[in-house]
Amino acid sequence: MKELHSAFDNPKAFVSAMALAVTCKTKQSKGWIARKGRHSIQSALERMVPEILLPEKDRKSRVKSMIAAAAVLKVLEKRCKFQRIRIRRQGMDSDSGSLLFCNRRWLNPSNPDDRRKLLRSHESLCQTF
Repeated sequence: MKELHSAFDNPKAFVSAMALAVTCKTKQSKGWIARKGRHSIQSALERMVPEILLPEKDRKSRVKSMIAAAAVLKVLEKRCKFQRIRIRRQGMDSDSGSLLFCNRRWLNPSNPDDRRKLLRSHESLCQTF
């Protein structure tokens, strides 16, 4: 029988699984996800599971059941293989900065195929965590 884990047992694994569950690869130069700001994965995690993220004021602390903002970015780049690129684009939110994850996009629940992927990913997350 597969052992179930809490997101708090291994926050890096949860962040990785969550990021891969709500995004997908795109063709070269077609998709962008902000690394910071309100359109970032970090921001989504702050809204959905704020208790897993280490508060900014405590960023020098180490808490086993929490993950810092810098560690979230490392997880996305190392475990999830999100590719970071510096870009200057007009029309981007100013809080997104100039470093983005390229060749990825958010899954869109309005799109039937994306919705099916999101539902499958949700089931998988529920079974794992």
